[in-house]
Amino acid sequence: MYIYEMKKERAHLAKQIAKLQKDLELLPNQKLFITKNGKYNKWYIANGHTPVYIKKNQRELAEKLAQREITEMNLKNACQELDSMDRYIKEHEQRSLEQQKWFTNNSELQKLLETSKDFTPDSSTDEYLQKWMQESYESNPRYPEKLIHKTMDGKRVRSKSEVIIANALHHHGIPYRYECAFRSEDMTIYPDFTICHPQNKQIFYWEHFGMMDLSRPFQVLCKR
Repeated sequence: MYIYEMKKERAHLAKQIAKLQKDLELLPNQKLFITKNGKYNKWYIANGHTPVYIKKNQRELAEKLAQREITEMNLKNACQELDSMDRYIKEHEQRSLEQQKWFTNNSELQKLLETSKDFTPDSSTDEYLQKWMQESYESNPRYPEKLIHKTMDGKRVRSKSEVIIANALHHHGIPYRYECAFRSEDMTIYPDFTICHPQNKQIFYWEHFGMMDLSRPFQVLCKR
């Protein structure tokens, strides 16, 4: 499963666990015990060596105890699944860091690999996103000397706040381009982040508010 989808599913699972825990608080904190007597079943509340018989007119209590059993089982399974997801995500992130460290330490080898059509640094990403991430693009040519901050995936950006944004996008497996050219009929601008949605491939633009006065033309342009 693509890591973006897994993290989305993890968030959904965490909400499910919270709901199951809340449901348990509303159910009797007792154990249902069932015995068979010929054609009939008898319900009991497990109470050590002396189970308490539940009469037929107390069916609602038996139903709640049965509901508690299935809720406890669902909660246990959900917690185990969440634990498995957490371990996988942690291992995936560790592998990603090790891979990025490898590329950083082998920059010349990376240049050779990038010219190969078979180069796929992240097999979890589909073909379209891989191509989008590897394609060259026109970036902002102004003040290259100010690109002094390095992101987790090895890019150079202009501010520490942009490092935080870039690292968050990379951490969640969201492809992006930094200061990629955006052209209209009469102007070219360079929004801070051009983001490709991992699911529907839609393009989004993120202009960091650090220089709002300069980003105003872009804001107007995006409203068209």
